[in-house]
Amino acid sequence: MLRYLLRRLLALIPVLILVSLISFTLVHLTPGDPVAQILGDDATVDEIERVRHDLGLDRPVYEQYLIWVGDALRGDLGQSIYVNQPVTSMIIERAEPTLMLAIVALFFTLIIGIPSGVIAAIKHNSYLDQSLMLLALLAVSMPNFWLGLNLILLFSVYIGWFPTGGYTPLGESVVGAFKSVMLPAIALGFSQAALVARMTRASMLDVIRTDYVRTARAKGLPASRVYITHALKNALLPTITVIGLVLTVLIGGTVVTETVFTIPGAGRLVVNSVIRRDYPVIQGAIMMVATAYVLINLVIDLIYVYVDPRIRLS
Repeated sequence: MLRYLLRRLLALIPVLILVSLISFTLVHLTPGDPVAQILGDDATVDEIERVRHDLGLDRPVYEQYLIWVGDALRGDLGQSIYVNQPVTSMIIERAEPTLMLAIVALFFTLIIGIPSGVIAAIKHNSYLDQSLMLLALLAVSMPNFWLGLNLILLFSVYIGWFPTGGYTPLGESVVGAFKSVMLPAIALGFSQAALVARMTRASMLDVIRTDYVRTARAKGLPASRVYITHALKNALLPTITVIGLVLTVLIGGTVVTETVFTIPGAGRLVVNSVIRRDYPVIQGAIMMVATAYVLINLVIDLIYVYVDPRIRLS
């Protein structure tokens, strides 16, 4: 097990290097000059060249990349060009709202998606199955921002149960923090719950048709034990894969939802940084998301080992 973990950790290194190279290149190929954004339209050519030299932007791109990678290996993602603050601290400050939103959205996804998929598989070809899959198709097709706006109108404006926007830090109020992310989490997790439901249904249908499930039912075991204890456990592997992908989507795809609900998270930080051409913040955020993505995939592979004994034995 330890050898497997070390081998997977070593395999992450070239992936992160490739991601850093691609992200750095694409950011610097983006049209626009960050120095012009800082100094404004009235800046002279001498002023622009002086600031570019101070920021190191007049160096060759490969030299800028090597310097940035060397600093990143020491945990320093650089200084923001626009606000002159450490990128790492800026991302950490914005990480709490984004992580809270992603975790609550994932919880909503699981409590809706997995039971819906199991019920649809058990009631295969029934009206309930067709209704759940129709609802899942509707959820996948529904834009998150449109659902979010309607949730604000219903539960914030008309009923007044939740705030219309903003975020209450956990340090101020735990209840307030959950209330501030509840509506955006539902808007963000609704379509993902549909994806998990469809995958769970497909996996359950494959397992239900196997011989050992038919044998368990023929022996007179309770239906709940057959479906939950035997079938669901073996049907979870594809669903676990989808859950890992869903979590990465929730972490990296909160930009629109945070904008609709005015949540000061990492997604809005990236959007503002792209507008300002703040290269270090964009690169740092991309590397944070990429690192989270590969680590989540590693955790999913480790979960496989414990869920399926065949993987552990091999």
